[in-house]
Amino acid sequence: FFYDWWWYFSYPAEIHAGWDKQGRWLSIFYDFHGHGTACASAAAGRGVVTYNITGLGVVRLTGMAPGASVIGVKALWVGNSEVGMLWAAGFDVDPYTGKFYYTGSRRATLISNSWGISYFAYDFGAFGYDLESVFVAGLSLPGFLDPRYPGILIVQAAGNGGPGYGTVTSPGASPGVLTVGASTSTHFAYALKIFESGAGWTADEVISWSARGPTIVGYVKPDVVNVGAFGFTAAPVRQNFTLF
Repeated sequence: FFYDWWWYFSYPAEIHAGWDKQGRWLSIFYDFHGHGTACASAAAGRGVVTYNITGLGVVRLTGMAPGASVIGVKALWVGNSEVGMLWAAGFDVDPYTGKFYYTGSRRATLISNSWGISYFAYDFGAFGYDLESVFVAGLSLPGFLDPRYPGILIVQAAGNGGPGYGTVTSPGASPGVLTVGASTSTHFAYALKIFESGAGWTADEVISWSARGPTIVGYVKPDVVNVGAFGFTAAPVRQNFTLF
């Protein structure tokens, strides 16, 4: 889908399917950097392919929920992050009024956001009070946007601005999201024999650059941590496997 911000095809703006059957547009979305592929693999990788990894042997790299389905939603473009989350949570746009309304059914069970806003210019009222943090708090809250709306779990990256205290960025600083920090895995390091070089990395520790709490109002963040350093994940074939 895409949201017609500039009224190219409709007024008021609507959420359109990526392929118009009348031939007016074809919207192609792809993971041009590879980060989305890595996150989708960590969440729901099926483990179909086997790999012979040094120090680990023959393994299948399954995700945390290999039976889950993944919906790719356009985001990280001006105005699309909010619309994308609303769409995944079951909202649509009334073509006559241009207002969002709840359809009565969510399209996703949870929303996973591996991104954040680190600009100081954005942080006018402190991260957690900013527009994006307030938006995700409202979207996660049952009944807030519509009496029938059950709310939705939003899993949000804490950010990469550590190791200092109070470095969790927006919207990870929002009290309404499950904020995730990054811990270490030894798998990547063992395969490349990094430990033999005396680097001293160990497993199951919070990596130095992972953002730390508390938030500006004292919320303890992140809520959980999981492997975000020296682990294996999928990437588009054109990418170097050490990218993440």
